[in-house]
Amino acid sequence: MTSSNTDATMPTPTAETPAATESIFKAATFIAVLTLISKALGFIRDWQIFHVFGASLATDAYFAAVQLPWYSLILVGGLGGPFHSAVVALFSKWVQPGQPPGAAAIRKANQLLTVVGLVFMAIAVGVWVYATPIMQLFLGSQRPELLALSAQHLRIMAPVLFFGGWIGVFYGLLNVAQHYFWPSMAPAVMNVVMIGALALTPATPEGTVLAWATLIGGGLQLLAQLPTTWLKGFNPLKFGKAGFAPLEKSALKGFGELVFPMLLGTTIGQLLVFVDLFFVNQLAEGGWSAIVLSNRLLQLPIGVLQTAMLVPLFPRFGRAVADKNWAGLRTDLANGVVTLWIIGAPMVAVLWLAGQPLVAMVFQHGEFDSSDTAMVALALSFQALQILPYFARDTFTRVFYAMEDSLTPLWVSLLAIAVKFACNWVFVGWFDLGGITLSTSVITLVNMVLLGGLLSAKHGKQVGGFGLKYLGKRLWQIVLASVLFGVGLWAGQGVTPVVLDALSLTLPTLVQWGVGFTVGLLLGAVLYVVALSLLKVSEMTLVTQRVQAMIDKR
Repeated sequence: MTSSNTDATMPTPTAETPAATESIFKAATFIAVLTLISKALGFIRDWQIFHVFGASLATDAYFAAVQLPWYSLILVGGLGGPFHSAVVALFSKWVQPGQPPGAAAIRKANQLLTVVGLVFMAIAVGVWVYATPIMQLFLGSQRPELLALSAQHLRIMAPVLFFGGWIGVFYGLLNVAQHYFWPSMAPAVMNVVMIGALALTPATPEGTVLAWATLIGGGLQLLAQLPTTWLKGFNPLKFGKAGFAPLEKSALKGFGELVFPMLLGTTIGQLLVFVDLFFVNQLAEGGWSAIVLSNRLLQLPIGVLQTAMLVPLFPRFGRAVADKNWAGLRTDLANGVVTLWIIGAPMVAVLWLAGQPLVAMVFQHGEFDSSDTAMVALALSFQALQILPYFARDTFTRVFYAMEDSLTPLWVSLLAIAVKFACNWVFVGWFDLGGITLSTSVITLVNMVLLGGLLSAKHGKQVGGFGLKYLGKRLWQIVLASVLFGVGLWAGQGVTPVVLDALSLTLPTLVQWGVGFTVGLLLGAVLYVVALSLLKVSEMTLVTQRVQAMIDKR
């Protein structure tokens, strides 16, 4: 048992903590900028998709069919995915920071690339051949037109499954070599291709331009990784020329032991998506597209924050475990989670108090009408509740992976399927479309609590505690401060029209709303910072110091 004092107070930092923290923030800032550019392009892409097609049969078919390519490209092969995470966990022990990879590490990486490439090529061929039965399994046969169109989309995008496997390995190798540019920017290639395709290609009712653009974008995303990784000596062709011998069986076995439970956990996460799809099929046309868009809008800010913090932190977790630097592990875990919470908490208030007008202002153009806005806003309001547990859940999961324990997150994910189905069954009847996203927030909270408890129970004694009581204290403090932020936002929006009337100023409706929203944000931010300061949330100092340093450099 760990002492309550160790767990309840700020984890004791090591002597190198200030410099280490600065290093994390520098890497996080760089990655955040690159990821933000990619996310901004993704936002433009989504705007174009819904401007051209609205929430329609074409978008329902595309967003249903693209789940498998996304599974490979984003979930399996993306930053923070199983392949990236497993490669970082293993290779960070074989490649020293700032040093080029040795011959043994290069040989292991080349063999891994070859095996992964062969397996994922076979999967892509199978999906192309059996596209119709696969979509029927997911969608049923209640809407034949949706089934036929989604199978057509999936057949076009099948090769993307092959791309995802290699991309994930490349991301991990580049991350270990401390190259962050292309892993963070490569997803932007997909967005640029889709933006260009929608702008230059005439739209058809089937919307197959979306599938073709996804295929081309995925291929270019893979090609963008090749120059840097091959310059480092990571070339699968070298392994092929060696006649598949001698195999680095220990390395492949270690990768398999880590990645297989991660893959199962990710697959379970994807099964949760298809559980949602089953319930959305009982709702109006465009419902699935509305949920996808609400998730994209949520991922725009939290994806940037999560990627920026966890990508530089994850190798540090792995090295801390390898060096048995438990104080450093506790400090990095606390700083990472609390910093994400501080930045993320105000987002919940914004999405609750201003979600619908924001969606209408940005998307309600072209084929996207007021009913589409209402569906997206409803889904987004309940989905926003997952922001804080989402950050903690994913950070806890990375610590499990660093401890080479990927089975525990797997069992927690298995439980999530039953919880998700039960929550959907109840909440859809109460909140319609919002019930599906509310159930997502509920299982995210459940996963966070279970993972935190199991992390302490299974590894807490070895590490000397993970500071979970400290995190719990910080959580309620940040939530309290975010309530004050919401009060400030609400007051600013309410007072602004009264002040404008008193001054006899008449502004266009959209401009008046924007002024009120801006005033509310400023007032809420002041209340939020003051509250965190009064509550002595020390991590706020880290955030403000880093922001000030960025301003000074400019």
